[in-house]
Amino acid sequence: MDDVENCNNAEEISSNIIDVVIVGAGFAGLYMLYRLHESGFSAKIIEIADGIGGVWYWNCYPGARCDIDAMQYSYSFSEELQQEWKWSEILPTQPEILRYLNYVADKFDLRKNIELGTQVNAAIFDETHSRWEIETSRGDRILAKFCVMATGCLSVPQIPRIKGLETFKGNHYHTGRWSQTGVNFSGRRVAVFGTGSSGVQVIPVIAEQAKHLFVFQRTATFTVPAQNKPLEPEYEQWWKSNYAEHRKQMLETIIGCLAPDIRNCSAMSVTSDERLQEYEKQWQKGRLNFLGAFNDLVLNQEANDTAAEFLRTKIREIVKDPAVVEKLLPYGFPLGAKRLCLDTDYFDTFNRDNVTLVDLRQESIDEITPTGIRIGDKKYELDDIVFATGFDAFTGALFKIDIRGRAGKTLREKWVGGPSTYLGLMTSDFPNLFIMTGLGNPTVFANAALCIEQNVDWIVNCLVYLRTNHHETIEPNAEAENDWGKYINAVANFTLFSKADSWFNGANIEGKPKVFMACACGVSNYRKKCQDIVVNGYQENNARTKSVVMAMNTSEYALEHRCIWSTCNVTGYPSTFLDYKLDCCTLPVPLNYARPDRLITISMSRLSPLRSTSDNNTLFILMGGPGGSGWSLVENVALLIPAQSGITLILPDHRGTGLSTVLGCDDNHSQTITTDCITYLTSKWTIEGLNQFTITAAAHDLSVQIQVYQADHPGRISIYSVSYGTLWLDRFLQIYPTLIQSAIMDGVVNPILISISRYDLFASQVGLQFLTYCQLQPECHSYFPVDQPPYVMLYRILAELDTNKQQCINKYFNEDKPKSDWLRNLFFNMIQSGDTYMDRTVIPAVIFRLNRCNVDDVNVLNFFFRSSFSKINQMQTKQNDPGFLFSNVLNYNIVLSEMWLALNESEVDKETIIAWYKSTLMAPNNAEQLISLRAQWPKYPLDQYYSKVASYTPLLMISGQLDPSTMFDQASQLASITSKTRTFYAIPLAGHITVNIAQVGYYCPLHLVCAWAFPAIFPSEWNDPQCIRYLPTTLDFL
Repeated sequence: MDDVENCNNAEEISSNIIDVVIVGAGFAGLYMLYRLHESGFSAKIIEIADGIGGVWYWNCYPGARCDIDAMQYSYSFSEELQQEWKWSEILPTQPEILRYLNYVADKFDLRKNIELGTQVNAAIFDETHSRWEIETSRGDRILAKFCVMATGCLSVPQIPRIKGLETFKGNHYHTGRWSQTGVNFSGRRVAVFGTGSSGVQVIPVIAEQAKHLFVFQRTATFTVPAQNKPLEPEYEQWWKSNYAEHRKQMLETIIGCLAPDIRNCSAMSVTSDERLQEYEKQWQKGRLNFLGAFNDLVLNQEANDTAAEFLRTKIREIVKDPAVVEKLLPYGFPLGAKRLCLDTDYFDTFNRDNVTLVDLRQESIDEITPTGIRIGDKKYELDDIVFATGFDAFTGALFKIDIRGRAGKTLREKWVGGPSTYLGLMTSDFPNLFIMTGLGNPTVFANAALCIEQNVDWIVNCLVYLRTNHHETIEPNAEAENDWGKYINAVANFTLFSKADSWFNGANIEGKPKVFMACACGVSNYRKKCQDIVVNGYQENNARTKSVVMAMNTSEYALEHRCIWSTCNVTGYPSTFLDYKLDCCTLPVPLNYARPDRLITISMSRLSPLRSTSDNNTLFILMGGPGGSGWSLVENVALLIPAQSGITLILPDHRGTGLSTVLGCDDNHSQTITTDCITYLTSKWTIEGLNQFTITAAAHDLSVQIQVYQADHPGRISIYSVSYGTLWLDRFLQIYPTLIQSAIMDGVVNPILISISRYDLFASQVGLQFLTYCQLQPECHSYFPVDQPPYVMLYRILAELDTNKQQCINKYFNEDKPKSDWLRNLFFNMIQSGDTYMDRTVIPAVIFRLNRCNVDDVNVLNFFFRSSFSKINQMQTKQNDPGFLFSNVLNYNIVLSEMWLALNESEVDKETIIAWYKSTLMAPNNAEQLISLRAQWPKYPLDQYYSKVASYTPLLMISGQLDPSTMFDQASQLASITSKTRTFYAIPLAGHITVNIAQVGYYCPLHLVCAWAFPAIFPSEWNDPQCIRYLPTTLDFL
């Protein structure tokens, strides 16, 4: 008998094993069922309601309608369906949407696999058989390989806990569980709690029916007019004539909708009158497009305030009673931080004699009585109470089910501190469980219908992948899940969405962890991240469990937002920019790409050509400094614009500088190089945070900027880099060798220095190793005794400066303003920065010359003062110069970072290093300053460090010498040691030397710095042909 029973049980279980169980028959569940059947999977839907439709079944209260255009809030999977269904209004009502979903269910024969009126009580993962066991309210047990929770993010109504509710003798309703037969309020006294989306819709309708309506408001809300109207045939035909293309365009937007008249500029970039005109235009048009009046309304509090005040003004114009107006004015949260409501005569409702507003911010409810509501001595006699109080969003429906994953762990236990998912689709330790619509993805900020289709398509394609590759399970790993949570919060914190208590973060539910649960990353960006996982094969196999474990590729973790160009805040930018067409774009990026839990901003400026061509070429210019020495170059880039032929110039700010998130001290701390300033920066950013201002992070930033720019401006992109910018470009090319078409490196340092520095682990190591090598030669040893390394000598000189005992300073450098002050600042800079140039050249050179102090030394130091010190001193007087702060306060974070490789002694021998240092120290003459140019076209230098770049990016390398005491012939001689096969060109007075000389009145015009870099662009003759020679035509690659 037992054997027979076991056999029967086995047959029963076998008949109940299917591929996928779907919980919920709304928009998501229906499309999921369709796709699964089309892909050859067995599947069924279990739905608690007595009809299909999900949220559109339950929310049948009067006035309920969608806030998205019907032509876009619909399925796209069937062209036949798109063409034959006719919507009656722009914004469809609940009954029409429900008819549509029922039509879909019938057209595609979905009902036969839908079980209505059945609740899923439990979903338990069987680790032994890698399947889910589903228990229903009918006592059924269904076994499935996969379980999809299409339960919706707004499906569990939230009714506030008010004393005495159970004693009320009248009727009470919730908008999210409305009677399917409707409710008639004619001649009745009705209270409505809640003024969110459903309250705004239901209140005007009830007011027209009720004898008297009492609106109990806790939080005033922002609304804009729905401006709904019948769907015009011309508009319908426009969509249906090319639905496929329109749908494709929708996928590339932030909100998943084609929204006309979105203004692509900041609210603060126009005048007050222009802002008001734009707001009025959007108000008249109505709908959610209002938030697109300007591109920063949900990003910038100042911009947001202008729009919020406009809407408050509208409320004041509509509502007649001043006392009521004040109660209806929303304050305390940004516009849009709670979902913006669309209304039809909502505020005008409060002009009715049968409507009373009760402000619960000023008085709280004591209790609900059998006949109404009591607040202190006031009693409100009622027949009905309507709760428009929202939902236990995102997690409410999931927690209604006993979901258990590995080791019997419940989902509620795992999410006790708040939900955690990967891509909003899966959660670790719950294999083969998929979650849709809203949690951890952008659905609630966008067109839900489009987001649902994307979620479904991704999940079904994933199941096909698993089936094809014979995998049994899939789940994200904990690290990827944790990174996604950090990403969600980082994006939220970059916007204003996190500035309000709302159902977005669970603040509407007492005791619920306050965690931002949606992703404000935008539809197009989210889709790309989902697709990246697919392209990478879901990060392939985990051999231990024969499962696929998804992992986030954090090295590519950037926010690919569209660049929104607006008028630049030109504070600190060169004045010449004001004469040209200049606009700026700011983008969010992770502070730490490996752990993106905190965002900073990076900015770039665009100088548009006066004459456009069809070439659509763009040149990115990476400045020196970073943020400091490049200003002189960039200022003169503006002079080149008239000579352009359709080339757009993009000037990206390095992280920490310019209009990007600035790394600098505030007004309460010293702006010079002091312990106080560095202590302040350390406390503000932490050591770990400071260590993210590196050249590798800047290279990732640059890739984000280039890719975002290319998304809207396809065409050829080249990069010109100068000084520090060459190191920035160097690291960028290592990581992204195929992203650009060509590059120029104007290193403005001699070739031997580039060869050495390319293989340094730390900049200071070369200096320290030099001291070791120096012991091999008595002449060198006499300059630098082993017991007195450069820093020791620096401190000694500082002490001498403090006591006014430095003889060379006292004898030669006390004219005008005491240069001892300048020296003190310079030495502080040297000690703190560890800069390559400082360590290798300036520190030993200045120390040696100050100690020897002969005529040649005085000449060299005087030149150094004139060309460099004066600029440093001027910068120190600019209290808020971000370039100076970044370059000099924390330059060691860049130079002493992962940008350098370990010293390769086989390429540069010890004697070469010693010879180079000796030439630097001993050069008696600084009158002849030349620059050497190294070019090998189109092949890149063929060492292993650049081997992967060589076949991708043509590169012109330009190298000169920087230390004013180094002769050209010495630099060239040393350069030839490691560059025997390369061609050199001598071009006088360019690069940094031009900058320095021009500042003290020498003859070479600054704008010529760039002239030789773009020979094909500038065919005309320059003012001073003695300064610049055109390069060979073979270098014409821009």
